[in-house]
Amino acid sequence: MSVLIDVNNVLHVVGVLPPDLAGIDVEELGDLIQKSRFRRDHVVFVCDGKRRRHMTTPDIKVVFSGAGVSADDVIIGMVDRSTAPRRLTVVSN
Repeated sequence: MSVLIDVNNVLHVVGVLPPDLAGIDVEELGDLIQKSRFRRDHVVFVCDGKRRRHMTTPDIKVVFSGAGVSADDVIIGMVDRSTAPRRLTVVSN
């Protein structure tokens, strides 16, 4: 199974993560995923905008949407191109 995560919607929307996890960054989100039930799944973080810096997230692919394109649009494209879209788990708004 693949998990597609809109990183901004997880990290920057109030109420998505428990209060004790507020303020984590992409790498820390990757650490949480690696400790979760999704650790064996193919996980893709989709971030808005262009790459701002190198991100180290072992076993997690990080994709940037690029200028003028939203992470949601990238995720929609990934779902549309998938040969098994019902086997995807999408985390977005």
